[in-house]
Amino acid sequence: MKRLGVDNDTLIRAIQDVHDFILSYPHDKEKKEGKHDFTAMLNRHIQKAQQVFSIHYDAEKKNAQGDQKILKLIDSHFNMMARMALGMWVSALGQINKESYASKYHSYLKMLLETMPIGCKLDEDEGNGMIVEPNYTFCEMFGYTAEELQSLNWKDLTPPRLLEQGEHLVQETVQTGKFIAEDKVYMTKDGREVPIILYYKAIDHPILNRRVLLCFTVDISQTKRYQRELEKLTKEQQETIEVLKYQQELINKVSAPVIPIWNKILMVPFIGTFDSNRMQRVEESLFETVTAQRPKHILIDLSGISVVDTHVINEIVQLFMSLRLLGIQTILVGINPNTAQQLVGIGARMEHIPTYATLEQGLRKIINGKLDDL
Repeated sequence: MKRLGVDNDTLIRAIQDVHDFILSYPHDKEKKEGKHDFTAMLNRHIQKAQQVFSIHYDAEKKNAQGDQKILKLIDSHFNMMARMALGMWVSALGQINKESYASKYHSYLKMLLETMPIGCKLDEDEGNGMIVEPNYTFCEMFGYTAEELQSLNWKDLTPPRLLEQGEHLVQETVQTGKFIAEDKVYMTKDGREVPIILYYKAIDHPILNRRVLLCFTVDISQTKRYQRELEKLTKEQQETIEVLKYQQELINKVSAPVIPIWNKILMVPFIGTFDSNRMQRVEESLFETVTAQRPKHILIDLSGISVVDTHVINEIVQLFMSLRLLGIQTILVGINPNTAQQLVGIGARMEHIPTYATLEQGLRKIINGKLDDL
């Protein structure tokens, strides 16, 4: 099954390019000269980022090869990345030209955050980390009202066993200004744990005049459920493979067992259809038994074989020669009229190999001819 392999680094670079353009554009100069190039240039940067997203999105959908679970994960992931991009760009717009645009962009930011279908909040990045501005989706996600959340901090939402997790990442974004992504678990008001991906970045709030953390919270419960289902399916497939492998081993043993039938006499009945792999396993099993039991005679019974072809006969001839070098007399039995016709039809040269129509005939020949050795 195909795995989700999105190139997040390329997508984040495309998002960051737009973000950096917004922050680096000389807005004061534009205001003085009355130019309006900023909007057109911003649109071009956004279109470029959209093209990157589109190329990667199409490639990942093609790679999924119609797997619906993977396609759902791809849609969810790219929606999440697109929302993260919007948040970064809005946060960058909220930082430009504070004296003239702070109130305007703060209102715009609040409107966007409030209407986003993912959880968003602002946290104080110093002191007790109180939640400042949770949006509607964040409130719904964890079962609180905005007023209730504004009396809490992020630690109140975190299971006690996970309190130390991620504190160093908060310091990293404060120091570097980078967007940080972290797997976390938050608790709902009724105590239920929700697995999330938390994206956050330290920004200067244009109205509060202090550093805050802009946080985007994505509920990944469904993704985790898909992962568990995939892991369960993979485990079941592995167990099935092991069962089939065990069954195949049993079939191989039954289809050509090595059977002691008398003192120093072994019989190897060939049953079913044989190919190179089965012949190799028969030879390995036979030579292990030969080493352990030191037989003087071996009867190879072909009465149960489905098809006698050149490949099988060549393998049997090679086996016969190897056993003869070890001083073991090998006899072919079970040569019925149909088998005899097949051997003649393929031009098998077996004049040096004793052959008999039945197992009884072959065994009688050994007993009568080598009675003193038994």
